[in-house]
Amino acid sequence: MSFLENDNESNSQEKLIARINQLESDIAKLKESLHLEKLREQYLDLKGASNYLGVSPRSLYRIMIEGKLSYAIIGRRKKILVSELEEYVDKRKTAALGSIL
Repeated sequence: MSFLENDNESNSQEKLIARINQLESDIAKLKESLHLEKLREQYLDLKGASNYLGVSPRSLYRIMIEGKLSYAIIGRRKKILVSELEEYVDKRKTAALGSIL
């Protein structure tokens, strides 16, 4: 009987350890998502925004003038929210093509 009790205890300890590991993983994911949300609410200047998109500042300015990307004027500088840049990129994504094989 004691062998079965030890086996059950060992099994429940393993389950508990597995659950703790899962919870730690979930907490890390939540922290990361909260950090990303804070980043989405930050403004970038034109240089930072152009680096984010991988285009020249001149190209970014043209995109803004064409009304394809919204911006705010803070002081005398144009600033763009990171979330706006993400939306701009998402609108221009294309679906993946099927396999070429």
